[in-house]
Amino acid sequence: MADVLLRDANEGSGVGTDARETEARLARNAALRLAVLLLRTAATATVPRPRQLAVLGPTQSGKSTVVNLLLGAEVARVSPLAGFTAHASGFLPPGAEHGAWSAPLFPGCDCVAYAELSPQRLNTYSLEPMPQRDSESPRLDAVVWDTPDVDSVHAADYLDGVMATAALADAHVVVVSKEKYADRSVWRLLTLLGALDRPLMICVNKLPRSDSDAILASLRARMQAAGGCVARATVVEIEHCAEPPTPRNSPDLVERMHRAADALLKSAPPLSSIHVGEGGLRLLARGWAEWTADARSRHHASREWKRQVNAGADAIEAGYVRDYLHDDRRFDALRRTTIELLTLLEMPWIAGPLKRVRQVVTWPVREGWRALRATVRGSESGETGRGRAVLATVIETQLTRLELEAVRSAGEVGPAAAAWRVMARALQSERSALSLALSDAAAAFEQRCDADIRSAAAELYAALRESPALLNSLRAARATADAAGLALAIKTGGAALSDVIFAPALLAVTTLLAEGALGSYMSALRQRLHRAHLEHLRSDVLGAAWIPALAAIGMRAEQPLPADMLEQADAALHDWANRSGGTIARPLAQGDPRAANGGRGDGD
Repeated sequence: MADVLLRDANEGSGVGTDARETEARLARNAALRLAVLLLRTAATATVPRPRQLAVLGPTQSGKSTVVNLLLGAEVARVSPLAGFTAHASGFLPPGAEHGAWSAPLFPGCDCVAYAELSPQRLNTYSLEPMPQRDSESPRLDAVVWDTPDVDSVHAADYLDGVMATAALADAHVVVVSKEKYADRSVWRLLTLLGALDRPLMICVNKLPRSDSDAILASLRARMQAAGGCVARATVVEIEHCAEPPTPRNSPDLVERMHRAADALLKSAPPLSSIHVGEGGLRLLARGWAEWTADARSRHHASREWKRQVNAGADAIEAGYVRDYLHDDRRFDALRRTTIELLTLLEMPWIAGPLKRVRQVVTWPVREGWRALRATVRGSESGETGRGRAVLATVIETQLTRLELEAVRSAGEVGPAAAAWRVMARALQSERSALSLALSDAAAAFEQRCDADIRSAAAELYAALRESPALLNSLRAARATADAAGLALAIKTGGAALSDVIFAPALLAVTTLLAEGALGSYMSALRQRLHRAHLEHLRSDVLGAAWIPALAAIGMRAEQPLPADMLEQADAALHDWANRSGGTIARPLAQGDPRAANGGRGDGD
């Protein structure tokens, strides 16, 4: 789960809107990376490996210079350019083997020779034996790591290497300068290292003799305020010189640095899986609310989107029931069932002649309606039933409502707004395709309703056959009304297709059905058609099209950390806290101003 949070942090670790935001984001992601890498280290803490000393610090503080002094040889490249060191570079003591202990700490990175490190390939690190030294002073029996800075604009690009060395190190050396010792970035780093509770040395480089007492007093005061291993840290001073110190020109400094580092390493107890894992859990618990604020906000947006989609489905169903099923002027399923029945009621010996006469008489009207549809709708296939027309209207209404809601939520402040922006853009860009897919679903829905109507007419005809007297009466009424309608149609030139041809027979048959023995059957049939329409709407349109299509849009903004995984992590951390006496920062509630800032305070 922590790896998922780390991937999410990597995706969002770019430069912020200002330097303060960038620095705060960098510190937040550094803590998360360190916690994840500690948990990885815990799994390999028992693997044999040399002792590790990590040299860390801000840009231009002189980290590479200190590495050379600790090694007694000029092996780390030194440059006055900010951000010159961009890779973690380890130097093995004599006789030490590379082993497999480093690979888990640098996932996705290749181990290459120090000379092959390039700013164009940041996914590399080096680990190689130290060359021959320039002095005969004792060697440190440890791997010494040179690391990139933790505070430059591009520090996010190589932060993993810094945190990996911090996680595996038995002891840490933090290099600061007169200009950097009070920086927020330095004290954020010291706070992180303090959570690990490992031996620490603070090396104050470029220290002017005139200001040394004031600077050291200020530094020690802040160290005492920080407490823990920071308060106990060894302080080593490197005086500012016209020429930067090297193993050649500063042998006494090399000796002093070696003694301090050797004592630091000897004070470090062997790392155990439990010790390393506890450090990772402490860091996770400390930043839990902050690191998961974005995930919780996105989950909240996802739940709200699903609620809005389901509310839209309910509104579509309610609108269809109100404007079609319960509207006697629009609900035509029973009328269409009766029309289907009319065909079945035709007397076989007169059905053929009447059909041919009807086709001739109604040809002008049919052609007129076809031309009208082509003019108004642009094609002959544009005709839809009343129910489908109502359905199309309520669907478009709900799509518009969803789009407006997404745009409104996208304009709010907070991490959830980013998720809403993704959904709003997706809905806007795919609106036409979505409308077409829903229209196809509505067409399939209409076909199933038509099949129900034909089936209902067949069942009604079968029921009529059990009452021969009523069946003959209906057939007689059908034939009489049909003949009268045709006679009138011939006199009027075939105008008013439905009123002239079908209405007389429809009225006669409907009246006989309503007033006859099948009156209760017709009422039950109406209710059954209502239920069938609703079932098809829920399955064919809402269940098969509306909800899946809009859920897919919501998935565009899905948080890579699933909600159930987050709940499991909450439970696991609380279990650890109960067993160890630790505390966990509570998740920020929706509406908390810090939650609106992604769990961030003022950036300090």
